[in-house]
Formats: sequence, C-alpha cells, structure tokens
Amino acid sequence: MIAAAVDYGLAYQDAKHLQDATLAQMATWVDPAHLPNHPLSVPWFQHKQAHIQHDEEFGTIIVERISPTQSGKALPIPKRWSPGFHHLQAQGQHWRIFLASLPSGDRLAVAQPVSVLREAAWDGAQRSIWPILILLPIVLLALRWQVYSVFRPLRRLARELSALRPENTRIHLPETQVPQELAPFWLAIQQLLQRVTELVQRERRFIADAAHELRTPLAALSLQVENAERAESWDACRQRLLSVDAGLARSRHLLDQLLTLERQLAGEEKKENVDLGVLLRELLGERLPLAESQGIELELQMRPTKLVLHIDALALRVLISNALDNALRYSTAQGAIVLRASADEKNLELEVEDEGPGIPSAQRELLFSAFHRAANAQGEGTGLGLAIVAAAAKRLGGKVELLDGSNGKGLLFRYRQLMEWTTEETAV
Repeated sequence: MIAAAVDYGLAYQDAKHLQDATLAQMATWVDPAHLPNHPLSVPWFQHKQAHIQHDEEFGTIIVERISPTQSGKALPIPKRWSPGFHHLQAQGQHWRIFLASLPSGDRLAVAQPVSVLREAAWDGAQRSIWPILILLPIVLLALRWQVYSVFRPLRRLARELSALRPENTRIHLPETQVPQELAPFWLAIQQLLQRVTELVQRERRFIADAAHELRTPLAALSLQVENAERAESWDACRQRLLSVDAGLARSRHLLDQLLTLERQLAGEEKKENVDLGVLLRELLGERLPLAESQGIELELQMRPTKLVLHIDALALRVLISNALDNALRYSTAQGAIVLRASADEKNLELEVEDEGPGIPSAQRELLFSAFHRAANAQGEGTGLGLAIVAAAAKRLGGKVELLDGSNGKGLLFRYRQLMEWTTEETAV
C-alpha cells in the first residue's frame, strides 16, 4: 500500500509536468492568425474512448484567442490573470490553463481538465503495482520456505533440549551443525546447562555429606538413650542424659552450620551501608566471655579507624564470625587473637591471627571444602566453618587464604576484596 501510494504520487507529478509542457508547446505551435472566432476543442484520447471512464470532455483540450475586452467564451477566464499557468473550476471540473500574450494585445489560452492527471497517474501506478501484487505471493512462499530452512537447526536443538533429563544435561548435537547466527545462543545454553549440572551435583554432594555427618551423632544419641533407660539409679540416668544433651547440642550446631552454608550458596545478595568498626566490635563483644574463660586476649586493629562499606552485611558477618570462632576453638590458652582491618584506595583486607597449632600448608586448600578437618585438629568440630567462610567470600566477591602466623606460629586468616566505600578517619 505504501509502494502504491508513493508510486501514484510520483506518477501524478510526472503527469503534471508533462501536461504543463504539452500546454506550453501547444501554445507555441498554434498560429493565432488561423484560429477561428470560436474556441477550438481537440479530442485528447481520439480513437481511445473505450479506455475512458468519463465523458468526452475528459479528453478535451480547448484552444481560444481572447481579446482584452473578453473573458473567454469556452471558460470564464478572469481578465486580471497574467501570462502563465492557472487553475480554474468551471463546467463541473477543474482545468489547467496556460495563458500566453500575443503581439496584438490578445491572449492565447490553452486548457485541459486536471482529471487527465489522475487518470494518467493511475495508469502509470498500475504498471508498477501489478507486478508487485503478482510477485508478492511468490515472495511470501519463498520467504516462508527460507525461514523454515534457516530455523531447522533451532528446532532440532529444541528437540534435544526437550529430551534432556535431570541426570543427563549434555546435548549431543555437534557444534559444526549450529548456524553461525545461533552460536551465541548455543554457547549460552551450554553455559546454563553447565551451571545447572554443577548446582545439581553440589546439592547431591551436600545432601550426601550432611546425611553422612548426621548418621554418626544420631546413632550415638540412640545408644545414649538406651543406656539411660537401663540406668540403675537416678544419678546414673542423669549423667547419661547430660551426654544426650551434649550430643543434641552438637547436632543442632551442625544443622545450624548446614543451613548457614546453604543460605550463603543460594541466598539473594542484599547490599547495605555497614560501619565496619561497629560490626567488628560487636562480633568481638559477643565472643569476649568465652575468650576470658579461656584466658585468651582479643585485640582489634583498624586503619583507618572508620570504614563505611556498601556490602552484603549478612555475608560479611558470617565470614568474620566463623573466622573468629575457628581461632577461638583452636587457639591455645593464655594466647591472643588479633582482628585486623585495613583499607587503601581500592582494597579491603581483613585478618584474623591466632596462636594455635596452625595448619600444614598441604592441607589448607582442602579445608575450604565441606566436612574436611585438618589432620592435627583437636577437639570437636564439624568441618564446615571454613566452607561457610569460602561461600561467604565468593558471595562478597573476595578471596580468602590461610597463611602461617607471625614468627611461624599459629594461623593467619586473610580476606581481600576490591571495594568502593566511603572512608573517614576519626580519633581513636
């Protein structure tokens, strides 16, 4: 429709220029001396009346010589009109008129209906529109076949995806059969499936490890309950129930750590402004009674003394809390634990250093996996503390590492992260 409208408009302009040229040339060719006293009418479409949809006047050209005292016999041409082209509405239609001045002072008028333009424009437009209309169904069929052929690999890929099962997340479609235009889509699907595979494997491993770790405590609790049932006195029963209570406390702690680890791995990130100094003092205050009972000294070192971070507060709290808990659990009595926080223009660095037995360098990477403990670890533990720290660090976008403490004694926990924050130094 747009092509037809544009083509009709162009054809109309061409017909208009042709009509003006025809009227001007006819005024040049006519000999005014041989014109009759009455207007001369010339059939424009002579011998083609079968193609004309209107009356005979449609194809008429009027040539008339007009004296200065006349306004025209065939058409009421005003006397004030100057030589040139004009429009006039008369005899029920619009006329295009060309006026020329004669040496005698008379005027020569050549006129033709404007309807000729519309008919000529429509005839010209039809010659262009009909081939388009004829070719349009053929083009649509060819386009449909082409689109169907181009998207055939995509349909094959969709069938491969629909046939996948949770236990099989690999597509057996060779990459050579993937069209170049679909290569980014193919790569994105492969990466998504890889992430899904890792997630499923991680959940399965997590469930298996949790079941394995809970099986032994539950079996021990069952035995302790049976022993309490067979106790010969209330004091003996009470001692055995205390063992049951301690076992329940350990199991509850294990479940809390499992839930914390899962939240760090799958929870949504929520950033907020956190005053790091306030958070660190709060965490140290929570652990001060336990540290005093063991004769352990807690120390905080910050540079600058005030740091405001835009960060996931929960993940940061979990990371520092577990690092402090591990240091308290394995630090020697009458020792010291130092919590350091420092920052420069780009980096945030947190350290927790204790005076415990330390960890052999060959075992440090394994400790960030769930349910792994150092070979020389003493006391009770679940093997989840550093796994939770690693998950929190990944969520925060930083990196954790375990190093030897000062003078080769104890363990140094270090966390580093590229940050954007507001720093403000105040008096200690």
